Amino acid sequence: MSSSLKPLRFFQGIFNVQLVSTVGFYLIVTYSALCSIFTKSFAQLNLRPSFLNFPMFIGEILLMVCFLLLALKWRLEKKSLTWAHAGILIYFLWILWKALKGYHDYQNNPLAFRNAALFYYALFALIGYEFWDRKLFGRLVVVWLLAALLIIKFFISINNYFVFPYLILGLILVRRPKNEWLKLVLLALLLYTPAFYFEPKNFLTIDFFFAGGRARVWGHIFAFAVLFFVFLFRFIPWPRLGKIIFFLGFLGLLGAGLARYSDKNALESMLKFRNVIGEFRKYNTVVLSKENGDKPVELTARLYSKEDQGFADNTFLFLKNFNLSHRSRVVERMGDLQNFAIVVEKAKTESMADVIKIIDEQREYLRDELRQHMKVEWEGVNKKIEEEFQELKKMIDQKIKDNDTRTLLLKEVDDRVGGVVKSLENKQQESSGRGMGLMEKRYDNIKEKAADMIRQRKVRQIKGGISNSGLKDEITLNAALGLAEDRDEGGYRTLEAAYNSMLFRLFIWRDMADDLLRTDFPWSMLGGVSFGYPQRSKSLEIIGWARREWSRDGWIAPHNSFLHMIYRGGIVGLICVLGITAGIIFLLKEFIRLKSLTGILLVTTFIYWVTIANFLVFLEVPYNAIPFWALLGMTFAYYKSIYEKSPQSEVL
Repeated sequence: MSSSLKPLRFFQGIFNVQLVSTVGFYLIVTYSALCSIFTKSFAQLNLRPSFLNFPMFIGEILLMVCFLLLALKWRLEKKSLTWAHAGILIYFLWILWKALKGYHDYQNNPLAFRNAALFYYALFALIGYEFWDRKLFGRLVVVWLLAALLIIKFFISINNYFVFPYLILGLILVRRPKNEWLKLVLLALLLYTPAFYFEPKNFLTIDFFFAGGRARVWGHIFAFAVLFFVFLFRFIPWPRLGKIIFFLGFLGLLGAGLARYSDKNALESMLKFRNVIGEFRKYNTVVLSKENGDKPVELTARLYSKEDQGFADNTFLFLKNFNLSHRSRVVERMGDLQNFAIVVEKAKTESMADVIKIIDEQREYLRDELRQHMKVEWEGVNKKIEEEFQELKKMIDQKIKDNDTRTLLLKEVDDRVGGVVKSLENKQQESSGRGMGLMEKRYDNIKEKAADMIRQRKVRQIKGGISNSGLKDEITLNAALGLAEDRDEGGYRTLEAAYNSMLFRLFIWRDMADDLLRTDFPWSMLGGVSFGYPQRSKSLEIIGWARREWSRDGWIAPHNSFLHMIYRGGIVGLICVLGITAGIIFLLKEFIRLKSLTGILLVTTFIYWVTIANFLVFLEVPYNAIPFWALLGMTFAYYKSIYEKSPQSEVL
């Protein structure tokens, strides 16, 4: 026997297919659960091999471990390779080629591998598909999973963007116990909304699903609407007209929830889309007036921005918050800090308004001075033209005496007059334009420096507020800075900030389209922009939005995962987007046909995720992407299992 096969024979003696699938499945479940609690700080755990100039994050380590387990599983099953496996291999090689080329083309910048993650995280769909097994969900296991879910939900707290998936998974699991009273108790617990940052106001309230970020709110609404529609029309034996009326009533309730609980300014900004277009045109005029004169700032593209609080810090923080008295003190102090932040933000806004007023008044005064200067220059131009005409008059008299033809005479006159006027006008415009441009640039620089000084003062004040309130270990500086940023007196985002948040995305997406059309990016429309290229938005940099992010990282995130796929992958990215869409539609159609309530509930999770992925950084980051892709693969495996067992109806 070959010595190289001995280790494999050894593992084959220990492992079986069921055990390998179980280990792989629970590795993914554990990773996803920790991501729902700690998000970035957990996802940023990494190893730094000496032979690499970039870290290996825990998500990538999980991917490699899962592929080793998958290879072992296939070996144990003696599975033969198919054309589907060949397609997956080609896809992986394409990612590897794009990543290595981007890494090489941009001075060994590991940012190429971060952008490659947008595509290689999709391999977790294959892993989830292979590791899912109905036998994993015995009744005892379901009880343990429900207990873990509820403990995480109520005693540890989860990220807001995981609340809906937790609710759906809980509803699926709660159907398994046979005892009806136990089901009711568990259902009541599941319908409670988890706390986030230990705010008691989030408990027992329905407003959670209508408040907060617009992407999350619309994700909730679309998912609930689809779930209610399918349940009503597929499972309730009512007349069609009654169903339609009832569904319209449900939509009315969702609308009432929006009107009652949502961020009013955010809602207004979405409903008044004409105002968005008007604001876009206004800011775009500024961009167009400055894009040729402004050179991009030289920035170093970083792989990621490290969190202020690491995984160990966050773990210690969560453990401390099991103490209810400590938790209540933290909530009270957080309220005081937020009130202080509101005062600081108001002072910052007033200071900035005063500075802008002074600068703009001085700018307008100098504009008038320049216009006067231009008027004097134009008087000189007119004098020059008059002198030239006098010379022309003499020339014409001489030409007439010499009997030159009228046509030749007029041509010579036109050429000479045109040349003189054009030359003088060009010189005047160049001079006045240069003067006006220098003035505008200087005042923009002054305004920018003043804004930086005011922002730094705010940072110092907030740091002092954190220290004085005793919350140094409880909240990061960035989180504290955002407590009152762009908020009105009611705590809502200001209407201007709500509009700017939408314009922020529109400008990024417009600049992405410009990148795809650039002549120095050959074949980008087909193959996508290089993975190594640090995406920048010239529009945002000219306007000055999101300066903290792009100046820190050297690039800006697109806030639309599907556009980002097309931007980086070209045709392959478009196929990925269409594949996700077609896959979700297929699953929904089939689960409706099979009357699989479990399957329908799972699909609503993807409707929620796909909605928010259109407006957020979602599939680019492992703490969202890995749960998304792994659950998608498991959902396909679940569909296959119920279809093969009973093509007409659900078994589970």
